[in-house]
Amino acid sequence: MTKTLSLKEARNQFSDIVDRAGRLSERVVVTKNGRPEAVVMGVAEFESWVETLELLSNPKGVKSLKQGLKEAKAGKLHSFKDVFGEEQGGKSVSHRKRSKTSRIVTTPRENESKKPSVTWPNTRSMANH
Repeated sequence: MTKTLSLKEARNQFSDIVDRAGRLSERVVVTKNGRPEAVVMGVAEFESWVETLELLSNPKGVKSLKQGLKEAKAGKLHSFKDVFGEEQGGKSVSHRKRSKTSRIVTTPRENESKKPSVTWPNTRSMANH
């Protein structure tokens, strides 16, 4: 949700605006003399926008995304087990392993959650290629 506030209103509510931006993903357009001058948004949303813009500004990244969408529409999908070599939520022998779809796959240790977490490619490094 996006709200619009004057600079004076935003100044008076700034702590609440920042809190709501982070917790509720609210955006606030701040106006000065009746014209939009700035936007307040949560850092997670901002980083998501930056990552998306970086990816879309990379021709190789766009080509890869289009190819992946094309394959998905054609039904060329892979199961979790095909990609990661184990059932979803299962244990893995090694803590880290490489996969074609991600840079690093972090699998659970004995005292951690059963679900592996995935770190996707860093789009900044993709932009440099």
